[in-house]
Amino acid sequence: MLYIAIPASAAESSVLPDVFIPASMIYRTRGARLCRAQGQQSARGGIMILGAEELTGGAPLSLLISELITEMRDRGYSGVLINPGRESNSLHRHLVAGLVAAARGKITVFVTEALAGASPDTVVLIQTALSGGSLYRHLHKAVSKYGAPRCALEIDRISMSFPLPCRGGAGETLPADRLRELVARRRVFFSDSLCVNYFSYIQDGQRHMALYDDAKSIREKLFVAKSLGISGGFLFYPHVRAILSDLASAL
Repeated sequence: MLYIAIPASAAESSVLPDVFIPASMIYRTRGARLCRAQGQQSARGGIMILGAEELTGGAPLSLLISELITEMRDRGYSGVLINPGRESNSLHRHLVAGLVAAARGKITVFVTEALAGASPDTVVLIQTALSGGSLYRHLHKAVSKYGAPRCALEIDRISMSFPLPCRGGAGETLPADRLRELVARRRVFFSDSLCVNYFSYIQDGQRHMALYDDAKSIREKLFVAKSLGISGGFLFYPHVRAILSDLASAL
C-alpha cells in the first residue's frame, strides 16, 4: 500500500488515484493534547499523521492516547504515523508504547526509525534517499533487523547536487526549475544501486553530481522493496503531485 502524505494546505484540493491511500497531515500535539488544523473537518479514511514535535508533559499521556483513539474511530482512520520531528525522546517512546497497547491491534501504528524500539508491534519507516551505497543492501539490513512486515518505505523524492569531491557527504537541494534547466542540456544516467537518476555538470569551475527522482526511479525503489517483502511506503503529496498518474499506472 502506498500512502500519500497530504499537508493541511493541500487537504481540500488534493485528488488521489484510487490506488493511493491518503495520510492526513492536519494533526499535531500541543503539550500533551491533540490539535487539528483549523477548517479541516472533511478528512475521512486513510490514516492520520501526528506531528509530535511539541509533545511535552503537563498532562497525562493517557489523555492524548484517548483523544487519538477517538479521532481515528470517528474519522475512520486505519492507522497513525507518529512523527517526533528531528529528535525523539522518552515521551515519544511512551506515547507509541501506550498507543499500541490501547489500540489492541485494531489500528496500525507507524513510526520513524528513531522510535522503532518503543514497541515491536509498530511499522517502521525506512528512508530511501541515499547518496551512496546500495538501496538493496540498505533495505535488506532493515528487513534483517525488523522483519519485512514491520518495514515501510519513507520515499523522499530527492533533487540534490553534490560538489565533487564531496568529502562531507552533504549536498544542496536543486530547485525544480534549475533541475529542468540542467536535465534539458545533459545526458542522464540511472544508478541501479541507488535507484536514482544522475548526471554531472560544472558550475563556477566546480564539478557537481546531481541525483534526482522521477516516476521511473520511484517505481524501481518500490520494486526493490517488494523483492524483499516490503509492501508499503509513504510519499509527500506536494513533491509527487505531478507524477502521481505515472506512478499509479505502474501499480
